[in-house]
Amino acid sequence: TSLAVDTAKLLAKEHALTVKVVSMPCLELFNAQPDAYRHSVLTPGVPSISVEALSTFGWHKYVHRPIGIDSFGASGPADKLYKHFGLVPEVVAQKALKLIEYYKGRPVPTLDLEF
Repeated sequence: TSLAVDTAKLLAKEHALTVKVVSMPCLELFNAQPDAYRHSVLTPGVPSISVEALSTFGWHKYVHRPIGIDSFGASGPADKLYKHFGLVPEVVAQKALKLIEYYKGRPVPTLDLEF
């Protein structure tokens, strides 16, 4: 199973949250879709995160909180690196909960999905 799906399951089970998981392997194809489709995938008014086992570069355009690796040079077994960089369901869930908490009582900005 994937990190995002495992995190969504954890948030549903422990915090009774409904989480939508989206796979977006090609931003160029997503950008080429009609506005209505893009907004159906990335719902306006709903806090969103991205989880990437690479750089977060470029994700600020699509989500309110990108999560990933913004440093260079680490090497080792994947499971140890994922833990080191916080790419495990428990840590990602905590970051998602902080984002949700931040927007309680505040309007969630609509991201500019116009391309």
